[in-house]
Amino acid sequence: MDKLCSSLLLIVFVSLISASNAQGQTPTDSLWEIWQDGSASINERIPALHDYILYELMQADKDSAIKYGLILLDESQRQGAKHDVGRAYKLLGMADYYRGEYHQAIDEYNLALKIFLETRDSTTYGKVLNNLGICYRQLSDYAKALDYLGENVLVFEQLKDTPNIATAYQSLGIVYSDAELYVKALDYFEKALHLYETAGDISKLKNLYVNLGVIHFNLYSLDRSEEFFYKAISVVESTNRQQSMAFPYHNLGAICFEINDTAQAFKHYMTSLGMSKASSSHGQIMDTYSNLGLLFTHMGQHERAMRYCDSAMALSDSNSSFIKTQSACRCKYTVYKNTLMCDSALTYLEQIRDLDDSIAGEELQSDLLRVEFKRKELLDSIERVEIQKLRDFKIQKERNIYIGGAVFILLLLAASINRLLFVRKSREAIRKEKERSDSLLLNILPEPIAEELKRKGRAAARSYRNISVLFSDFQNFTQIAERLTPDQLLDELNFCFKGFDEICKKHDLEKIKTIGDAYMAAGGLHGAIESSVKRTVIAGLDMMEFLEKRKKVRESQGGEYFEMRLGIHTGSVVAGIVGSTKFQYDLWGDTVNTASRMESSGSVGRINISKVTHDLLKDDQDFVFEYRGMVEAKGKGEVEMYFVSRRK
Repeated sequence: MDKLCSSLLLIVFVSLISASNAQGQTPTDSLWEIWQDGSASINERIPALHDYILYELMQADKDSAIKYGLILLDESQRQGAKHDVGRAYKLLGMADYYRGEYHQAIDEYNLALKIFLETRDSTTYGKVLNNLGICYRQLSDYAKALDYLGENVLVFEQLKDTPNIATAYQSLGIVYSDAELYVKALDYFEKALHLYETAGDISKLKNLYVNLGVIHFNLYSLDRSEEFFYKAISVVESTNRQQSMAFPYHNLGAICFEINDTAQAFKHYMTSLGMSKASSSHGQIMDTYSNLGLLFTHMGQHERAMRYCDSAMALSDSNSSFIKTQSACRCKYTVYKNTLMCDSALTYLEQIRDLDDSIAGEELQSDLLRVEFKRKELLDSIERVEIQKLRDFKIQKERNIYIGGAVFILLLLAASINRLLFVRKSREAIRKEKERSDSLLLNILPEPIAEELKRKGRAAARSYRNISVLFSDFQNFTQIAERLTPDQLLDELNFCFKGFDEICKKHDLEKIKTIGDAYMAAGGLHGAIESSVKRTVIAGLDMMEFLEKRKKVRESQGGEYFEMRLGIHTGSVVAGIVGSTKFQYDLWGDTVNTASRMESSGSVGRINISKVTHDLLKDDQDFVFEYRGMVEAKGKGEVEMYFVSRRK
């Protein structure tokens, strides 16, 4: 029997939301009315909107939480309320975490962390550390998760904040459980349990009881596991949130299946299934269908078993994890095997093996990384052999009393030393090759993406907000190209684009790509969101000045020169790697299309920006803006545009 199908419940954010919200149980409508009330002071309106967003999160309305979170961020920045800016970033991080956008959540939490450190809000600082640790846990980066959670414990121990110390212990337990260090996880969960029970904080116990039940199951302490799952159910019943009981009931079914109490197992599985359907928990429903199929196979009711297996397979789609799809395949394989339908069983066995390969492939898909791993493994094997040889020689030397034997051993020892020197030399060659490969990878990919690719063999697409996309395009490029030789054209393009690359590096922009004579870059992908719009515009102005200087040089030489249009727009994008053999980092979304239209609708020698970008910079005294009115843009209709220049 497999261990519990679902991972440990993540309880940290539920705890933090409750703690933050405990100050005022104001009805949602009242909070919204306060925010909408223009006559109320801003000191009343901003906290009301903050608490309203918390209610949206508690109702799992993540999109609304993000929408209003951005409004809160904008208003807090406009009012210069630094602490409220930090709280807005924290809320946005929570909303993105719930959406599975863990990298985006990390960026927002880091911005919040910096602000709470500056404002010396130690309690909220500690909570954000906790949330960062849980984000890294979701990304399976356990080292960073433990770093943040360890610092979190220290912060709350210094504050003598018992409830948050307990939350920190529970988070550490979750990470150790993920790493299958169950004894260590149990130790932290029991510490958290002692603190909660001492404080009489019943509201925090439900998820902790579930976690303890899972740990005891994995340690094969089934009686204790069952005890904690029933405790979790008892706590949930007192809060009247029935949908939260699906997970403990599912696991009670797994325990009963383990001890062959099939009737009770079926009862618990069906209870869990009903609750999972009520809360639309797709993954939990798949798990329960698969386990019901295995249960009825075990009972010899194969037709009924197959119906449940089919139901699990029917839910399998592109959004399902490989592991859950594999469970559904294993369900069908088991039924076919037990009914001696060998061909069908073989079909699903092959699917299981294919999914095994896919699961393994998620961890290592890059050929470059596989080659590097195999080389290291080979060298390690050689080194182990040589070390063993040296040990054997030592034994032989102690036994050998003849000079000839000693000489022979010395010769062998010398050969071994030479071999070890060869190994070290080979290691150094591989190290240099790895550095060269890393440098090449960083030439075509941003550093965080390159690191993720090296670590996992793949890099997930990420969504970003407030990214400023820059497009440039040379005027009359085709006509100029016809008047230059291929070498002259390439040299001039290379000179200009190398200059643009240096400008992007100076202002912390990410070069995305060149397409013929077009150049694309983006600001804000590296986390410095607040200043990225200004840096992108300054980079564009620097590019224009760079071309003006080049024009004067080329005119003095009697040569051809380039002039260009440049456009900038700010908004949301999706970023990721295209292709599997020749990596290309790219951006997608309407923001990219609009930035391209800003360029094509502009004028030579001018920087054309959208109204969104203008509104973000309109109060900046370093720039002068020229309103262009409504300008027709291909595929966009009439769009408000502005020229921007430096203030002299």
